Amino acid sequence: EHYENVRYGMRLLDEYAPDIRRMLTEQPEPELFGYVDIWCPVLHNYVEEACRARQALGEEIWWYVCTGPKAPWAGLFIDHNAIDLRIWQWMTWKYDVQGILVWQTSYWNSPQRARETGRLQNPWEDPMGWRSSGGGWWGNGDGRFIYPPNVDPNTEHEPILTGPVDSIRWEMLREGLEDWECFRALDRRLEGREDAELRALLEIPESIVTDPREFTRDPQPLYAHRRALLEALERLGE
Repeated sequence: EHYENVRYGMRLLDEYAPDIRRMLTEQPEPELFGYVDIWCPVLHNYVEEACRARQALGEEIWWYVCTGPKAPWAGLFIDHNAIDLRIWQWMTWKYDVQGILVWQTSYWNSPQRARETGRLQNPWEDPMGWRSSGGGWWGNGDGRFIYPPNVDPNTEHEPILTGPVDSIRWEMLREGLEDWECFRALDRRLEGREDAELRALLEIPESIVTDPREFTRDPQPLYAHRRALLEALERLGE
């Protein structure tokens, strides 16, 4: 029901800032064709055929995780398997998705929750990402990959000069990005080469990723495949 307003805004961007690419956090929909340059569906709304069709026309596909999806999809919640955010980047390579989006990394306090309780939310003690308005919740850890060095935001304290504390999920996202870089580096090294054995390493087997909701929870296949990628890069040299 908001598409008409979206089209209006996108028309204005195209008219007054034609060099700016227009991104929308929505999956490709016929009603929006011609108004979007970068589509960014939430992970569970990604449809490969529809997205690849838009890419064939020169548009980009990104995807994101936020308040969803929940398991068995890969997601960003504390309750999920640690492998989720890492293997999300393997999916990004497998489906030729060109960018990722995370909505927030330091959502430590819900304004509505603070009004209800009269206190700032302490993410060290309350892992829930409460909604910013309207009541209810999004999920444990939603919106927070890093944590404040102050473990009690409701007490007076001396100035804190240290940086935020990261999380396992933040580190797993970093690991996944490094894995993606290994795939990309090998792909570049193989440009113009005919080497079926090495090119096979660029394909992610279904035993690792079947689809965005079916994937291995065992990290060992990832370690083995990454090692093979690095050995191939070493063999190829500069």
